[in-house]
Order: sequence, then structure tokens, then C-alpha cells
Amino acid sequence: MLRSNRDHGFTLVELLVVIGIIAVLISILLPALGKARAQANTVKCQSNLKQLVIAAQMFAGEHQQYLPHPENNGAAKMRGWNVRVSQRWEWDEPAWSWDQALIKYMQKSSKALLCPADPGETLRFPSSNTYWRVSDQPYLNDIPSSYRMNGCNLMYEGANVNDYNSRIETPPKLSQLKPSSKAILFADGQGSLQDQVTVQNLRTYVTNKSADLEVNIQQNNPWNLAFRRHSRNLSNTMSADAMKKGLANYAFADGHVETLTFNETWVSLGENKTPWQVTNFVKGMLNQP
Repeated sequence: MLRSNRDHGFTLVELLVVIGIIAVLISILLPALGKARAQANTVKCQSNLKQLVIAAQMFAGEHQQYLPHPENNGAAKMRGWNVRVSQRWEWDEPAWSWDQALIKYMQKSSKALLCPADPGETLRFPSSNTYWRVSDQPYLNDIPSSYRMNGCNLMYEGANVNDYNSRIETPPKLSQLKPSSKAILFADGQGSLQDQVTVQNLRTYVTNKSADLEVNIQQNNPWNLAFRRHSRNLSNTMSADAMKKGLANYAFADGHVETLTFNETWVSLGENKTPWQVTNFVKGMLNQP
């Protein structure tokens, strides 16, 4: 029998062919894997937001049906930052934000406050900050800042509703949000520099009622919302195209969550019911006054 003198190893050409085939397969599979990972993040984010709505509903059940105040939960009616105008709630300054109030109903865990699409954990209330630190309740510190509450639902009253320090702010009761299926409570909010153009702030809510640029939003201004968190492949500028195509999650008062573009959230749900309301609180997120 004749035996070949050739070694059983691969030739250089064969190795290059194999490497080329592997490279082609990787180029085909990576986008699909990336898309699957992004979809999984979106679904997990939706689950987080549903937990927040359930916690808000539980909060309402223990607080005369009032939903949490998006900023300062010292009482149902608050004037300015820290003046209680109605029966006292159990929280003390500075631990008054909606997320600090709702952790009580989420087994004292802030895991649901971090969107899995956020690259790293950006904290809204870091324990390293002596003002925000709650030493006797450490679970109220180091809270992720992925989500924001809809401040458009607040009811304003007083002689000058445009003056933050003198107006009285009251969150709505669950029964006042009609239809609850169209009233947005929570949304993807700026939690990382990837969510916005140049800077990052860690405020807890957004509203179209305020002149404060840190919380203010308008139909042509999604600042403070992660309006393209679940489609970051789009340009990170606030262009008309990005606002039209960028996707984020929005949680409604009835408990369901939708993935919407920024423009799709601008839907009017009714007229103002009382003259002191700057914006009708049943409208939901981002609706024009």
C-alpha cells in the first residue's frame, strides 16, 4: 500500500478559509444576538415598570387612594418642598421621593428601579452624599435612577400656581385617573449618559407644567426622558427623526406597559375640570396644556 507523505495538519490556505467562514458566521449572528439581547432588556424593563405600578397601587391603598407625589411625600398636599398642608404621611425629609416611598412595597429592594439597558448603575440617592443619606434605613440609599414619574398628573392650587414655593401640589387619587389605561405614571428616564445628548441629571420626575429646565418637557423637547433607550442605535441627538423613531417604555395607571415613541405619548384625553389646574391630571404623560 502506498502512503502519502503529506502531514495530516491543515494547510495555510485551509486555515484561512476556515477563519473566513467563522468570520462570516459571526458577522451574521452578532446582529441577531444583539437584537435578541435588546429585546430581552425591553421585556425586563417592562416588568420593572409593572412592578412600580403595582407598588403605586399598593401605596394608594394605604394612603386614602392618593398616588405618590413625584417629589415630596410628606403628605398628600404639599406646599413647596417641605411644607405639609394635610395629614402627615410616614416619610421624613429628605427621603420623600416616589421611589423611596415605593421601595416599602417592593420588599425594600431597589432592583426594579434599574433598567437592564442602562450601562452600569447610576444612583439617584447615593449614600456617599451626606444630604441624601438615610442612616437608619440604608435601603433608601443608593437607588438607581433609570425611571421617572409623570408630574403632569399633579393638581395645582393656590393664588399663584406658577410659583413653586407658594402653590399647593396634590397627586391624584387612583379613581381620578380616567381612563386609567391611558394615564401614564412612569417612564424610562435619564439614567445614563447614553440616554441623552451631553449632560445627565438625576431628578425624579418630568412635567410639562414647569419652567424648570431640569424637569420640563415639551412636545419638541424630550430632555430628561430616555426617549430612545430601547433603540440606542439611533442618533443621540434630539432630532425629529430620533423623536419619531426612538423607543422607550411607558407604564400606565391600569398596570400595562407600552413601548412607544416620544411623539406617540402626546395624546389629549380630556378638558380641564377645574380652573386652578394648569394641566388636566387625567391626560397622562407629555400632553399639551
